[in-house]
Amino acid sequence: MKKRLAASLLLALFLFCIGCRPPEGVAMQSAAAQAGITPGVYVHTAREIEQVYRPRLELYEDGTCAFTVNLLSAMGRLEGLYAVDGDWLTVTVQSLDFTGFAGDDVKELAFELVGPGRLMFRGTDNPDAPYLGATEALDVFTKEEAAASSDAPQQ
Repeated sequence: MKKRLAASLLLALFLFCIGCRPPEGVAMQSAAAQAGITPGVYVHTAREIEQVYRPRLELYEDGTCAFTVNLLSAMGRLEGLYAVDGDWLTVTVQSLDFTGFAGDDVKELAFELVGPGRLMFRGTDNPDAPYLGATEALDVFTKEEAAASSDAPQQ
């Protein structure tokens, strides 16, 4: 009888502990927030590119992401998963909607946090083509809220 009671208590404690763990996406978001990389839209900050043609990185709270790239003759889109390790964000590409352009064989992208709400594109997993469409290494992407305030007229 005591063994059954002890086993039941251990099972209840085990199930309680499993239920207390946050979902995987929440843990990823928490690690990202600690590094200063948070879900949202990061837009290429080059002023010479019209807003609609600017590359953009969209990070979602569930750990998925989309990267819209300027291919010069069209816009392309990559989708995948992202992971944060300190100040580094790595995107693992799961799908893309273009071929015949620079970067159509890429499997990973790297970004570095270079300031609050600012990510610098550091390249791809292809050493022969560290760029993706018109996006080159060292291009900076600014979180949309921060980009909007920096585009506002100064008074």
